Amino acid sequence: NGKDGLEQAAKDVYQLIFLDIKLPEISGTEVLRQLRGRHIETPVIIIVFSLIFMKYTAGKERNF
Repeated sequence: NGKDGLEQAAKDVYQLIFLDIKLPEISGTEVLRQLRGRHIETPVIIIVFSLIFMKYTAGKERNF
């Protein structure tokens, strides 16, 4: 969850952090805001999974 991830990022040094936009307790965007507020400048990739995309591509071959 976002709260645990934030605590781990404050304890250790990471080369890259992956966040989901919808994390339990604290959202990915809020985790990122708090990381930057703590001057943790680790590169972050925020993942957004869209059910709209899945609905649009349902029944079609997916090449991703």
